[in-house]
Amino acid sequence: MLLENPVLRRSELVSLWVEAFGDDAGFIDPIFDTVDDLKVFAHKEDGRIVSALYLLDAGLNHNGRSYDGFYVYSCATLRSFRGRGFLSALVEEAKSFAKEEKKDFLSLVPGSRSLYDFYGKLGFQTAMHKFLTENVCFVSAAETDCIKKLTKEEYFSKRAGTDDSFVWAESSVGYVDRTLAYDDFVYCSGNGFIFLYNSVSGQVCDLIADSEKDHTEAVAGIRARFKDGLRSLDGNHGKVMVPYGMLCPLCEELRRDWEPGDIYMNIAME
Repeated sequence: MLLENPVLRRSELVSLWVEAFGDDAGFIDPIFDTVDDLKVFAHKEDGRIVSALYLLDAGLNHNGRSYDGFYVYSCATLRSFRGRGFLSALVEEAKSFAKEEKKDFLSLVPGSRSLYDFYGKLGFQTAMHKFLTENVCFVSAAETDCIKKLTKEEYFSKRAGTDDSFVWAESSVGYVDRTLAYDDFVYCSGNGFIFLYNSVSGQVCDLIADSEKDHTEAVAGIRARFKDGLRSLDGNHGKVMVPYGMLCPLCEELRRDWEPGDIYMNIAME
């Protein structure tokens, strides 16, 4: 069921989140504090919330078109209530709700590899990939003086204008901004890219070339290199392209036009 006022059940929802994912209040609280009209589907047993999922407004840009949908987030069931189909039922409810709201898709990032099969049985398909590399040639400790900090508005505006990519809707930006700040990420640009940079760990992720043409060419080139068997952006060290997100298309255009791997979600140095 869709909770009428999730904030009133905040304590229960936070307890479930903590048990499932181990996050602390500093990471969890922003979803209640920054998201207007927060949408939470929950299953209760004896009046107690034992399973829940959240919907955040999101979008996809693909083949020059923009699609509206929901990002399905923090799907969880208390350990003692797992295996009873509660979460599967909530996902089906969320799909029905999204269709009623005339949304074009649902998307999510499974928390573990085994969950790809679970969500696959519910109509989701692996659609987005992340490129992992240990050797990112455009930024290093020696180049940090070339990094320019961007405002939240500059970064998300650029992100929203990128074709063939997952984007956050304006209503979700505040929450995403808070969680990124909590994890010590800042918005940056440098060497022709915009990206998220963690000055504590040195992690770089979510790269977008600083122009639409360059981004399209960059992502296409990275995909081609991985298909050719190279294991990093520069062909030296690194890992592989890995599944990262799943998509459940709800409109005919997406069902017809997209293929697995079409939608860019992230490039990360890990």
